[in-house]
Amino acid sequence: MNSFRNYVLFFSKATLVLFFSLSTFAEQIEIDTKKFMVIVNYKNNYNSNKDNLINKVKFLFFGNTKEWPGKIPATFYIKAINDEAFNFFYKNVLNEDNKIVEDKLQKKFNDISMKKKIKDSTREIVNVVAKEIGAISIVSKEEVKKIPANIRVLYEF
Repeated sequence: MNSFRNYVLFFSKATLVLFFSLSTFAEQIEIDTKKFMVIVNYKNNYNSNKDNLINKVKFLFFGNTKEWPGKIPATFYIKAINDEAFNFFYKNVLNEDNKIVEDKLQKKFNDISMKKKIKDSTREIVNVVAKEIGAISIVSKEEVKKIPANIRVLYEF
């Protein structure tokens, strides 16, 4: 009887340890899967819950709204087509195909304003977001290992 009780006690403790280990591991996996960031200038103090942030980013991206709260003009800078961060953003945040996004952007903006928004490198994007209060963009965590002091991460995905 005593050995059965010890067995049950041991099994219960082992189950709890396993459960807590797996839940901690699952949290770590969730953290590590966030590879991309929406970045803004550090002076941009916009903050909201996740759903509102995503909607604001979508509206800014497609030009449905052109300013941040406080009447700060917003400019969404994008990287050249077929960038991993933007492709992931299109698919997982906008829930759109790359080609559909390109078509929507071409219809919404003229060629001149699109050329101003497209940057060739992540470094260019980081530099312009650091300088312009209303600037916003998407970058890969892999490409921007250290966030400059004049940039703030608005959202990670």
